Amino acid sequence: MLNSVDDVIDALGGPAGTAEVAGVGVSAVSNWRARGKISQQKFILIKEALAARHLDDVCPSVFGFETTEEART
Repeated sequence: MLNSVDDVIDALGGPAGTAEVAGVGVSAVSNWRARGKISQQKFILIKEALAARHLDDVCPSVFGFETTEEART
């Protein structure tokens, strides 16, 4: 499972690869890394790119979504 923003960025080929997939600049990817979450607006694009790499198990909190456990509290 990809549990962090860093895991996702690394899986997509680093900041440049992630920026290309998401259609943003490398600075946006750096901002995601600094904030600790990826823009929810890019959820589908990034999930599709990861699925194409057979890496479709991503923790929802990477995109700022609550996990099931967080929602229960």
